[in-house]
Amino acid sequence: MEKKEPDIQLEQWNPPVKAWGPVYKAIFRSFGMIWTAGKVEASVIFLLMLIQGLLPVLILYLSRDIIDTVIAISDTNNQSFRDVAPLLIALALATIVLQIIGPIFLLMKSILGDKMRRHVTLLVMETANRHPDIAHFEDPKLHDQLQQVGHIEQSSAGLVIHAFQAGSDFWGLISVALFLSLFHPLAPLLLMLCALPYALAHYKYANLFGIALQFQAPEARKLDYFRNQFLSHENAKDVRIFGLHDFFFGKYRHIFRQILGVLWSVRKREFRTLSLYALLGGAAVCAVYVALFRQTIRGELSVGELTAYAGATLLIWTSMSTSLFNFAYMHRVGGFLTHLYDFLKRKPVIKMVPEAFAKPAPRPFQKGIEFRNVSFSYPNTDRKILDGISLNIHPGETVAIVGKNGAGKTTLVKLITRMYDPSDGNIYLDNVPIHHYNLDDLRAQMSVVDQDFLKYQLSAQENIGLGNVDRLSELEHIKAAAQKAGADFIDELPNGYQTILSRQFEGGTELSGGQWQKIAIARALTRDAQLLILDEPTAALDVRSEHDIYARFQELTKEKTTVLISHRMSTVRMAERLLVLDGGKLIEEGTHEELMKDNGLYARLYTLQAEHYDV
Repeated sequence: MEKKEPDIQLEQWNPPVKAWGPVYKAIFRSFGMIWTAGKVEASVIFLLMLIQGLLPVLILYLSRDIIDTVIAISDTNNQSFRDVAPLLIALALATIVLQIIGPIFLLMKSILGDKMRRHVTLLVMETANRHPDIAHFEDPKLHDQLQQVGHIEQSSAGLVIHAFQAGSDFWGLISVALFLSLFHPLAPLLLMLCALPYALAHYKYANLFGIALQFQAPEARKLDYFRNQFLSHENAKDVRIFGLHDFFFGKYRHIFRQILGVLWSVRKREFRTLSLYALLGGAAVCAVYVALFRQTIRGELSVGELTAYAGATLLIWTSMSTSLFNFAYMHRVGGFLTHLYDFLKRKPVIKMVPEAFAKPAPRPFQKGIEFRNVSFSYPNTDRKILDGISLNIHPGETVAIVGKNGAGKTTLVKLITRMYDPSDGNIYLDNVPIHHYNLDDLRAQMSVVDQDFLKYQLSAQENIGLGNVDRLSELEHIKAAAQKAGADFIDELPNGYQTILSRQFEGGTELSGGQWQKIAIARALTRDAQLLILDEPTAALDVRSEHDIYARFQELTKEKTTVLISHRMSTVRMAERLLVLDGGKLIEEGTHEELMKDNGLYARLYTLQAEHYDV
């Protein structure tokens, strides 16, 4: 029997206080985004909103006069409807226009909603792309923020619909209230005053519900993670082999129950409060009805006026309810909007000189790369991954970086490629601080094969060609890179270079780990870069394939500055110079022969591996 987790009650949950000012500021700012997303649609909707708000009042006026005219005709036994015909025609036209406006209004809102969703999504993508470093993306707070931004991407269409609907309802409410004030100036005020507690409660719980969703963003991300364990192609084997379905089901249920406990507590309290205040509003409607009937009985109101004012009374209440619902929805979305605008304000962490003053990358490198007393700690941590590193990488030289796991080898590569800036010290290229160069131009001179390279669900040609998108359509150039990397198997695929490298698409195929690694190496070779960085480039290759790659090593690295990271000593010994890291420090430097004579860490690692493999 499944153990039931206790629900978290609202009283147990202490949400952070959310200032309303930023929320409303974000909502008003969103109208600028709506206008940018679709100027034509927004203009048409605004015009329709004004017409839609006035037509109900016109219909009430016409209904009043028609009823009174019909009663007058009936009392005089005059069977001619000549006097009422113009009113009936006007009422019919107003009703038809109101009915036609509805579908047009809905169509425009739907189109604008779709454009708004596209606009927000592209804005998020462009903002993310403006971050040239990866420090933000390893910050848990950013992922919580992106969880909130995801709500905006999903609800941006709803924001448009509810915003304009709220405006239309509010404008209609004002016009109908002015009409009802002809009966008595206090009647619409009474209705609105009694609806005020209902409105405030709506806002309170919309705000609280929005905070509840935002506060639990980390838990929501966990839900997505456990859900994806059952839907991910990469995880499908482990889930089945190790029987992990019950474990992940249990995790999902536990977290979902925690989230649901808070949300249900908010909803139940909202239901009780709104029900109570709805009774107050109902009492106000009944009070206006009583006054209307009393004056009609006394002969102070005609039947037409009674009908029109009674309709206006009910319309005021329903308009207030719907407009308040729409405003409350906007307020709820406004909380997520604040996260969107906070995300859009994020600045790059790495140093950037103004583009007008940035230097082009040197072609060719003259003095190479130099680390001067470089230290580095990852954001929000105190542990030094690199500690006081000073080294040189000369132009055209092949350097291997060696060390145990966690020694800082890959981190050093991240600093060279400017995914991060050093915490202390500086990196120079040709005696110029590396951040003085134009970043895009600098990276155009670098080509990297990461140990966690991406496997795109695209064609083989695209998978390789993405290393140099400017030459993506040049098949011969891509084939040349594939041949250098030993990826001759591509010609044997069902559709050759046009084969989709994923079985998740019809006609696609899946590659082995070694084949994927050759694709990644070929991708790096499509770029005519001066610096080639190979981070565990042969980790997934068998011995024969690895030997084949390194038989071509001289050709692959010809006229390039090469940085090689590998745990295989048979690989690194081919480098001209070896840099040995340990505990974030550079402890040894030299050729293979020199380091073996020194009998230090490198010699011990090499000897240890040689005992198990023929190196």
